[in-house]
Amino acid sequence: MKACVKRDGFDLNILVDEAGKSAMSEILAQSHKIQLGNKAFRKELASWVRSNTGGEKDGLPGYSFGYSDFQSYFGAFVFGTFDMSTSRARIETAYMKASPAVGVLSTDQDDMMTWLKAGFLFEILFLKATEMDVRFDLFSQPIAIPELREDMARILKVKYPQLLIRMGYAEPSKHTPRRPLEEVLLP
Repeated sequence: MKACVKRDGFDLNILVDEAGKSAMSEILAQSHKIQLGNKAFRKELASWVRSNTGGEKDGLPGYSFGYSDFQSYFGAFVFGTFDMSTSRARIETAYMKASPAVGVLSTDQDDMMTWLKAGFLFEILFLKATEMDVRFDLFSQPIAIPELREDMARILKVKYPQLLIRMGYAEPSKHTPRRPLEEVLLP
């Protein structure tokens, strides 16, 4: 997997040691507390939360948060109304610490072209992981908070972390909805 992205200032750090996984899980927990502790952020997130059975073509169905069909009917209300940051941080921290590996895709530059290239390289990485039967859980939250991103860079000794990835072996999960290609392509 590392060979898929190791080029032109792009790299993939893979942490399998407890200290490294713990450090990234703590940063992830802090990011959840910061973002989900912000009422405006929660309201925006709530606008994208969907029931499991609604049939919408976009958004985040409740099952992507571990909600049952019944719980998913209240997901948007819960996210928009209550500060769930501490419980969500605890859940994600436990998952990350228990995972076999944690990856961080990083770059030497931090501009729009680099972000675009990082997206292309991530697709290659994701396909390789799928071929190897490795599942990913992706986190951008720490990257969106400058001080946490700086902490990640310092710990990993990289310039610009771009994506935090929990890695491991698991059964394939149910995909979140996507709009049909015809609806999003411009003529």
